[in-house]
Amino acid sequence: MSRPWQSAYAGLLPDSMLAGMSDVRQAAWWTRLLADPGEARGVFVADDQDMGVVGFGSCGLVRDKPEGLDGREIRVGEVYTLYVEPDFQNMGLGGGCSTRCSASCGPTAATTAVAVDAGGQSVAPSL
Repeated sequence: MSRPWQSAYAGLLPDSMLAGMSDVRQAAWWTRLLADPGEARGVFVADDQDMGVVGFGSCGLVRDKPEGLDGREIRVGEVYTLYVEPDFQNMGLGGGCSTRCSASCGPTAATTAVAVDAGGQSVAPSL
């Protein structure tokens, strides 16, 4: 059975990575992340009254600074994840999570935000 993330990232991430993902493993990872107040503050969720969580985004300080920054950045933020269930796409939920991630990586938390696309290319717009 194909999981939503397998469909969403097919052709963008290696098949072996997608095949290795499991609901149990992902649930355990998110449970640990959300239990840590320092980590959970960068997680934003889109919730539907009937379906529960239908989208999410997570962010924090950049893990690996990408090339192309000019060196003046004091703190660099990164969008780690951004996902919306297929039935809830094109409703502004992903944009809402993205906006909240960008705001949380804003001037008080970071001077630059970085997003890395599925192909590994960094995008580093200034805040």
